[in-house]
Amino acid sequence: MNEDSGGTLIEFPCDFPIKVMGRTEFDLESVVRTLVETTLDPARLVHSRSTPSSAGRFVSVTVTVRVEDRAELDAMYSALTSHDQVMMVL
Repeated sequence: MNEDSGGTLIEFPCDFPIKVMGRTEFDLESVVRTLVETTLDPARLVHSRSTPSSAGRFVSVTVTVRVEDRAELDAMYSALTSHDQVMMVL
């Protein structure tokens, strides 16, 4: 197990899920897939799915990606959080 710079234990490489939330009027799943694929090799996107909120105003997109190190995670989070259609990234 490798300790990342944040003090948590993450074993790399690993499949890492990321949840992204935004409004339903945008095709958020396509936006998220494009941002992830510009950060990583597209073949490393393992899985994606979207789930609308109960009222239908918001959508969450969960992508699972194969990451090699903390720097790749940081790059993805940076790309996702800086996009204007993304409200929150977990």
